[in-house]
Amino acid sequence: MIDQAKGILVAARCITAGEAFTLLVQESQNDNVKLIDQACRAADREARYRVAGKHREPGSSEGRELLPGGVAA
Repeated sequence: MIDQAKGILVAARCITAGEAFTLLVQESQNDNVKLIDQACRAADREARYRVAGKHREPGSSEGRELLPGGVAA
């Protein structure tokens, strides 16, 4: 699951696998949860952004709404 979450973060945020892993570790430590649990949270969060039609700028954790045609607002 950790590798899947890393892959999702790499694709969604245009970051490297190493950066994705570091992000997961930092979030895990900040939230005081196991890494595997944080990986599940991160994968779920990114999936919800896609379902909600939000777009992340490369390297950003902030989502933006998509206009018709997939153009970011």
